Amino acid sequence: MSEADLSRLTGFVGAMPRLSPAAYALACDVAACLSSLSSLDRSEVELERDRDQ
Repeated sequence: MSEADLSRLTGFVGAMPRLSPAAYALACDVAACLSSLSSLDRSEVELERDRDQ
């Protein structure tokens, strides 16, 4: 895990007690989307970009 990722994770864990259930669910949804994006091959991302243009 990079230093930046560790810092973000630490900040999120610190904020968790103040999150409403809806805010926590939204954060989890965003994290899942980001995780799936990071697992895409770069060529797949470029294909999607070219298709959308």
